Amino acid sequence: MNGLPVGGHRQCRPCLQPHANSQMDPFTHALTGAVLARSLTRRADPPNPAGRPGDSLAAWQVLLVITVAAVFPDIDAVFGFVSDIATLTDRRGITHSAVMLPLWALLLGWVFARLLRRQTRFWALAAYAAIGIGLHLVFDLINAFGVMLLAPFSWQRFDWGMTFIIDLGLTGMLLAGLLVTLLLGRRPMARRMALLTCALVVLYLGVQLAAKSVATDLARGYARANSLVTDVAIALPRPLSPFHWTLVVQTPSGYRYAHVDVARRDIPVASADDGFFARIQNVFVPVGAASWMEVSRFGTAGASQAVGAAEVRALWDDPAFAFYREFANLPALFSTSVQQGRPCATFQDLRFVSPGREAQPFRYGICRAAIPGAKPFVYTLDDDGREVGINRTTRVLF
Repeated sequence: MNGLPVGGHRQCRPCLQPHANSQMDPFTHALTGAVLARSLTRRADPPNPAGRPGDSLAAWQVLLVITVAAVFPDIDAVFGFVSDIATLTDRRGITHSAVMLPLWALLLGWVFARLLRRQTRFWALAAYAAIGIGLHLVFDLINAFGVMLLAPFSWQRFDWGMTFIIDLGLTGMLLAGLLVTLLLGRRPMARRMALLTCALVVLYLGVQLAAKSVATDLARGYARANSLVTDVAIALPRPLSPFHWTLVVQTPSGYRYAHVDVARRDIPVASADDGFFARIQNVFVPVGAASWMEVSRFGTAGASQAVGAAEVRALWDDPAFAFYREFANLPALFSTSVQQGRPCATFQDLRFVSPGREAQPFRYGICRAAIPGAKPFVYTLDDDGREVGINRTTRVLF
């Protein structure tokens, strides 16, 4: 994949936009908070004889607090207006920290105590806010992007890597459960349906965890069968099914990967009439029929590519590209080119290379400076494969 055809360089208009679908959407977070809130409350407080509300919180107030708190950590999206690399360096950081969770919960408790005029219930409101924020952290941990749980003491990302960023099955389950509880209103059955939805979600995540274990064993088995001594033999979740996985095995020069369905036994037959979802489904095949592809980290010496492997490695090690080196867990060379006499290399992170779509998130590149001492040209690729220049590379938090 050399000499990627690109258009003229453009300036970055917040670079969060091309990667907006690379993190669990706020809608799903709101649904998890709302369903959990419905499972915790039975009904609204009846008025007391004096006509004033009881001292305990109304069901709608609990629903409001937990739902807002379940979305609150994603307020860090505003960092994208300060820095073009905030998605990589600062998202899921300080607002997603388990260390900072008590502070955020107290802050939200204080805000809601005043908005709802329930100052006497400050601690209860803060506790519900903590539940919502904690729920957000858990549902961000289950995908591969990672969460800086120990910020600001450590900026290391943690993840369980068991759920795809956008999981239609999970979102649909939550949405259906919430709609049913809302239709049931104050009936006791509403809370039971919310509890049932929570149980089904836990069961669904359990199936994903079991499938991940099976897929990881398959990746390790492939490494052993091919005499590959490596610490990286993993499985990455993919869309449309908890049984869709990309197996990744590190090699001395890069990676081998294959898309598999760990529950499938038949080999899919593609048709010209296949729609978008069918085309994605057909990519994932039984393990025995898997086609393993190979990518390199810096290119292969002597290979026919626009920029040699040694120059690609030098571009990768450039200080201006440090933000991407720290972010990418599975970096691989995507393309090379020579533009106006300058060697350029574009990289991708295999964690986010998903079949069925041309444009992939988190593809960043760098071109050598035009003159000695000048800054290199750093860019990302937009959805049309064009280079978008990155100018604001200031880290927001660290």
